[in-house]
This record gives sequence, C-alpha cells and structure tokens, in this order.
Amino acid sequence: RFNAFRINISDATIGDVTISPEALVFNTSAMYNFSEAHHAYATVSSGFRAPNIDDMGTLGIVDFRYEVPAYDLKPEKSVNYEIGYKMSRPKFFGTLAAYYMNLDQLITRVKVDGEFINGYQVYRKENVEQAYIQGLETTVKWIPLPELNFNGGLSYTYGQNVTKKEPMRRIPPLNGRMAATWSRGK
Repeated sequence: RFNAFRINISDATIGDVTISPEALVFNTSAMYNFSEAHHAYATVSSGFRAPNIDDMGTLGIVDFRYEVPAYDLKPEKSVNYEIGYKMSRPKFFGTLAAYYMNLDQLITRVKVDGEFINGYQVYRKENVEQAYIQGLETTVKWIPLPELNFNGGLSYTYGQNVTKKEPMRRIPPLNGRMAATWSRGK
C-alpha cells in the first residue's frame, strides 16, 4: 500500500510551509495448519507515522521549554514481526502471540544548544531516535455449558529507547482481563 499526506501550515509568524510525507508499506503472512483445530502463523509488516501539525508547527512554551517549528521532519517508520499459535475447539479457544517492532526515525524534542527565548531553553523536533517494542499476548475462552463461558486475556509489553538507552515512555504494565458470562434465555 502506498500512503501519502499533504500538510500545509500557514501562519503570519512562521510563513507558509508544505510537506508531503509518503511511504510504501507492506504486510505479509504465512499460516500453517497442524490440524483443523491447531494453527501457527508468522507475519511481517511495515508502517509509518507522518509528522503532524503539532510535530512541525509548535511555536511557544511547551512544558517549561520554548519549542520552535521543524519543517524538515520525515515520517517515523516501523517494521513489526509476529509469530503466534491458535487453537479452536468446540468448547475451547486460545491464542498465544509474541511480537517485536523496530522503530526508526522517531520524532523527538532536541535541545538547541546556546539558544534561549524569554529565558526558556529552545527545543526543535528532529528524527533522531530508534527504539523497539516487544511483547506477548494470550487469550482464552472456555464454554463448559451452553449458558456459561469463561474468557480472558493477558498482555505484556516492553519498550526500549535504543538511542537514549532507557525504557520507552507510555508502555502499559502487565495487564489482563478475566470474565465469566451466564446467559439463559433473554
């Protein structure tokens, strides 16, 4: 799939700016059926996130720093690898998946050395960081009786900013859900 965006910024202070980020992205997968109830799969896919208006056009004080516009930003890019297993029986369904995503050209705020405006350090966004996210996910559903089913899932994610050698922000903690449903008639 080919993705393209056109972003126009028109401002009295910063002038007129137009950028057109674009990327060719793909998704490929393979599945192997061990039997009617057991399946394994593998996928590889790519993606990109175009810079948005906030990434490019922020001008002013943001979180105790002064940010100036950045017009030469490129899209952030990713490649995701996933392998998994699925089991589907009349009264039991389950999945297990592991994934690894490589992130490149991440947009981040960078300090402009020696530049201050109104006493605030100046920052500009640039494509300078690399990171990865990896994790495991599982889901189960068991139907012991026609009126009763149990289901749940568990997810673990870990992210590392390779450039800064620190954990990524906004990665959720280990989380899950369990539920039991009883339904009879209406």
